[in-house]
Amino acid sequence: GKAEREIRERVERENPKDQFDLVRIAVEERGRRANERWRADCISRRVGILTGVPQTIQESGETAQRANINFFMLRDVRVSGASEIVAQPQTEVDRALANVSDALANGDTLLA
Repeated sequence: GKAEREIRERVERENPKDQFDLVRIAVEERGRRANERWRADCISRRVGILTGVPQTIQESGETAQRANINFFMLRDVRVSGASEIVAQPQTEVDRALANVSDALANGDTLLA
């Protein structure tokens, strides 16, 4: 369809340097399929999910910045001792993963 064609054209024109840039092109072009009234909001929401922080987008004469209280869940977090966690019996793995989930939800870190 039209979105796929426009994604391909942008990829050829912009030659994205990494997977992140490639996905951003796809996210923006898919967002441009939204109703013109909501286009900036739609793109802002999608790019925000991709980047993990609110993004201000100007599109079709509209400006939008969509924040999300759950963006903190999208950040990169290094979990130390992951190989030791998964080598345990399943009940211990479940407990360890629940601890990781709780720490992330509370904004704590699990860095060694």
